Amino acid sequence: MMSYQRIGADAVATGDLRMDAGRNGTAEWGIHRFASSLPWGLADLNGVPGEEELKTVLHEYWHAVQHSHITTLNWDKRDDLMGPVWFVEGSAEYMAQYGLADLRSQGLLPEVPMGDWSFELEGNMEDKLRNVDSALSGECEGRELMSITEYSDPCSSLGYDMGAWASAYLLNIAGNDVLLDKFYPDLESNGWQASFEKAAGMSLEEFNVEFMAFMNQSTGERMAILPLFPSA
Repeated sequence: MMSYQRIGADAVATGDLRMDAGRNGTAEWGIHRFASSLPWGLADLNGVPGEEELKTVLHEYWHAVQHSHITTLNWDKRDDLMGPVWFVEGSAEYMAQYGLADLRSQGLLPEVPMGDWSFELEGNMEDKLRNVDSALSGECEGRELMSITEYSDPCSSLGYDMGAWASAYLLNIAGNDVLLDKFYPDLESNGWQASFEKAAGMSLEEFNVEFMAFMNQSTGERMAILPLFPSA
């Protein structure tokens, strides 16, 4: 907890708006334990939209969803069942963006500070496309989705942005409830790859090829797969 407090204190002192949060355990206690540094948007500071922080809450909550379907306390097995970085972080990021838009459309979000810019699914996902396109034409040129497996990878940030788009692509071809209805019920018995391939309806290699071809399409064509939510 103190490490998160120090991040917030240092940010206040320096003006560097760094923020961090995490689901940090704890399976052996039978609970999900979350921690966060100072949430700028919820504190109504520096013009950060409060919904930015609500998205972070939902991102970390999705990690709890992931962990809740794994009962073994063998840490190596847990890591294997969680899957590669592009899936762990990409699905958490997209499901948070998706969940926030869905809750907003139903009028179920709490009232939070508006901030100085709009926080919308379409704009956020388009930003991710720009980040991915920039990385793939620069420092991460030649990389494909399946290669983003470890947090130690210099291109691991692609796991968040390209992984989010891979999750959007998966839900578009297999249904919005595919993770909860097909993937996670089979996870511990079948393993990560077999469960993913059953959910996707194709091999992991085929998904990678199809997804990377999708990522070569225009921005408009890629944006077209995102769901539309009615206004509350």
